Amino acid sequence: MVVSRIGENEYAVHTLFIQLSDNLQSFVQGYSDGFTITIGKICNNKEEMNKTMKVFKKIFIYSSLIISFLITIISICSIFISFKDPNLIKLSFEILPFLILTSILITIASYYFSYLRGTRQFKFLAFRNLISSILKLSLAIGLSFTILGIFGVWSSFVIYNLSQFILSYTYFKRNQS
Repeated sequence: MVVSRIGENEYAVHTLFIQLSDNLQSFVQGYSDGFTITIGKICNNKEEMNKTMKVFKKIFIYSSLIISFLITIISICSIFISFKDPNLIKLSFEILPFLILTSILITIASYYFSYLRGTRQFKFLAFRNLISSILKLSLAIGLSFTILGIFGVWSSFVIYNLSQFILSYTYFKRNQS
């Protein structure tokens, strides 16, 4: 809704990138669920949990690099398949760094989200989601009215994912003992 008000080109690019972002999140959610279940099963065994966490942390870090590379390739192909207008192609390449940064944040942050879900920190996760969602929506609406336009909207996605990461990481570190 916010982007459709900005312009047709912006809306077209936004629609493509939202679909790419949704696919990214679905993929990351898949192996994040595996980590959540594993942590949930072994959360009473500290030694086993520490070993598992080290392995999964490496998986999430390496995955963030691989996924950001793949999302870049898939995005470039999607841009040229979806658009013929040079203005749309140019705008797409200007928005692409936001999607790449978001993909890295989502993947690395999923390590902490998964751990928190596996150790049943649901009250915190609900609070984190509420705060970061209000932040994202407020920023998207507010920044879309500025000269930033669609860049403001995509900045809100990056800030949203960064806030989820920071809140989860901080909570994880504070309660990891």
